[in-house]
Amino acid sequence: MPDLVGFLGVILLAYLVPGPDFLVIVRAAARRPALGRAAAYGAQTGLCVHMCAAALGLSVIAARSAQAFTVIRLAGAAYLVCLGVKALLEARKGTGRRRPPGLRIPKETRKPSRSGAIRPSRGRS
Repeated sequence: MPDLVGFLGVILLAYLVPGPDFLVIVRAAARRPALGRAAAYGAQTGLCVHMCAAALGLSVIAARSAQAFTVIRLAGAAYLVCLGVKALLEARKGTGRRRPPGLRIPKETRKPSRSGAIRPSRGRS
């Protein structure tokens, strides 16, 4: 029982302490409140994914295995490189991708969700 109380305390603290996603949420909310809500939803989704992984023990494996942590770091670095190349290519074209209107998840939801889910530093102190 003390382990569960400690785990829930850490989860509560992770939810209360603002991280890098906070800036994404503030920037989106400054543009339009609905975008801010979408960004907040995305950040919480990413955090929930990370906390579920921790509950399943995946964070312990990553923390104790140098190889697993290296794989996670390299996957995160590859993701950031892909985002950078994509941003450079879109900037070079002069316009971002234009999608037809429809039922799609807003970019403001996807970005913080991904960063919260794949950021290995959440599990490392």
